[in-house]
Amino acid sequence: MTHYLTVHKWLGDVDDTWHAANYYQVGFKGATYGHNILGLSDGISDKDIIQQALNGAFDQNKLPQPTTIVPCIDDASAHQIVVFIGQVLDKAAKGSLSDLIALPNLIKDFGNSLNPAVSTCLDGNA
Repeated sequence: MTHYLTVHKWLGDVDDTWHAANYYQVGFKGATYGHNILGLSDGISDKDIIQQALNGAFDQNKLPQPTTIVPCIDDASAHQIVVFIGQVLDKAAKGSLSDLIALPNLIKDFGNSLNPAVSTCLDGNA
């Protein structure tokens, strides 16, 4: 029953995204949920996940796709980022008001915990 409820929630999320006219996100979320259901996510690297998420955000804002962000991220940091984003999204979706209020500091602290070389490289990105 738990799996049914999870899939039902995902479908509701994709439906809401469709009605909000966020079509790129529909494709992105749909593929992500499909990978979760079918267990196909092993073929995509953490850097690819980050690049696709950035592409979606930039496309939604009518900006050219970023090409200088992901190359700044080493593999270990990329994995940390992907895991952290999942945790933040879970907290944002299910958290209490105090969890939501704590998110900005949580994100800032996480950023400060990353490899300093990533931050140095990203400093040149405007």
